[in-house]
Amino acid sequence: YKRCVAIYTRIFNGNHPQLGAVYNGWGLAEEQRGDLMAACDMFEKSLAIRKETLGENHQDLVPTLSNLVGIYMCIDRMEDAMMMQEWMTKIVSQTDVPSEAEQADFHLAATFNSQSRVARRDLVHILVSEWFRVAQR
Repeated sequence: YKRCVAIYTRIFNGNHPQLGAVYNGWGLAEEQRGDLMAACDMFEKSLAIRKETLGENHQDLVPTLSNLVGIYMCIDRMEDAMMMQEWMTKIVSQTDVPSEAEQADFHLAATFNSQSRVARRDLVHILVSEWFRVAQR
């Protein structure tokens, strides 16, 4: 990811939506590695670039906003998670969504996505705690 960022930065002078997509992907990789703070940093960089290049109400911000909601919930930044969720809902409501039911489905799906991240974090904590308990015997 570092090389990719360097290349895109050189090509696009550090200001292009694709660079934001790279940071978003990097954030997902950091999240999979378990480094939630690094993931948060990458998602925040992605959001800043995408917001600057696309505008604050562009639908391409939604994936990064969704990722931030999940990360913020995992690191107990609930107020920030709620702000991102509201921003995401605002963007979705402004796009050409055929019905209120589909908007509700989107909101529900985003919420489940965020909650699954918290559940995975809690499960990992339980498994690691149990491993240490067994290892100390």
